[in-house]
Amino acid sequence: MARNKGHNKKRKQFTQKDQQHNQSQARSESFNICNFAYFFYNKYPDSIARMVAAGKTVDMHVPKGLNDAIKAYQPTSDGGSQTVHSLHQRGSLRWVGSHEVRHIALQVVHPGLIAGMGTARAIPDIEGCIQNGISLDYTTGLPYIPGSSIKGSLRSALEPSRNGESESACAHLELFRELLGDDSLGMETLRDIIVALFDNETASGQAGQPIFFDALAEPDGRSLFTFDFITPHRADEDPFKDPVPLQILKVAPGTLFNFYIALPSELRVNDTLTLTCVQVQDVFKQLLMTFGVGAKTNLGYGLFCEV
Repeated sequence: MARNKGHNKKRKQFTQKDQQHNQSQARSESFNICNFAYFFYNKYPDSIARMVAAGKTVDMHVPKGLNDAIKAYQPTSDGGSQTVHSLHQRGSLRWVGSHEVRHIALQVVHPGLIAGMGTARAIPDIEGCIQNGISLDYTTGLPYIPGSSIKGSLRSALEPSRNGESESACAHLELFRELLGDDSLGMETLRDIIVALFDNETASGQAGQPIFFDALAEPDGRSLFTFDFITPHRADEDPFKDPVPLQILKVAPGTLFNFYIALPSELRVNDTLTLTCVQVQDVFKQLLMTFGVGAKTNLGYGLFCEV
C-alpha cells in the first residue's frame, strides 16, 4: 500500500514537472517573435502539435503561454520592407499612370478589427488555442486589409442604394448629400456615383477607376493584437444548449492603418456631375469610418476614426 502511495506521489511529481516544462517551453519559444505571420501560422500551431505528438500533457498553460506572447508582441518597425506606405513617404510612389496615390490614415475604434477570419490554420482543437485566422502581411508580419476587401466591403455596404432598398438608400443619400454639400442630390445620381466609384471601367482597362492598395498597420511600439470571444450555436433543435465560447484574435483598438487609393484627377459621374480627386478621397474616408471593413461590422467591429 505504502509502495503504491509512493509510486503515485512520484507520478504526480513527474506530471507537474511535465506541465511546468510545457509551460516554460511555450513561453520561451513564443516570446522570440521576429515575424508575427510566421509565428502565428507556423510556430504557434507547431509548438502545440509537437507536444501532442510527443504525448505530453497539453493544458491551459500551453496556449496561455503562447497567447501571452501575442499580447506582449510590440513591433516598432516594418523591418525596412518596401511597403506602399514607405514608398509613398519617400516619394517613390506618387502616381500610378495618370492616377495620383492618395493617403488616408485612420485608427481602429473599439471593439477592434477582424480581417481574414476564415484563413485556414492547422491548429489542434484545444481549449484556449486561437482558432481563427487573421490577415497578416507575409513580409512584415503586420496585420493588413487586402485592397480587394476594402473595395468589396464598401461596395457591399452601398449595395442597397443600387438596388433601390428604401430605408438604407435614404440614409446613404443623406450621407452623400452631406459629403458633397449638395442637398439637391437625387437617388439616380447616387446610383451613378456608386457605379463611378466601384464599377467605372473604360475601354482601355481601368483608366477611370480608383485603385485600392492593401492597407497595412503601422507599428508604433505597442501591442497590435488582443483577444475576444465568439459563441457559435449548434444548428439542432436546441441551438442555445451548451454553447462553447471560442477565443479569437483581433487587431486592437487604437491601431493605425494606412490606406492608399490611386485616383484620377477627376471622376466623371454623369453628364452633370464630376468629382475631384479630393472629393473622392473624402468620400472613401467617410465610408471607411461609417461602414468599416472586415468581419462582424454589424456589431461594431472594423470601424475607424480620424487620427
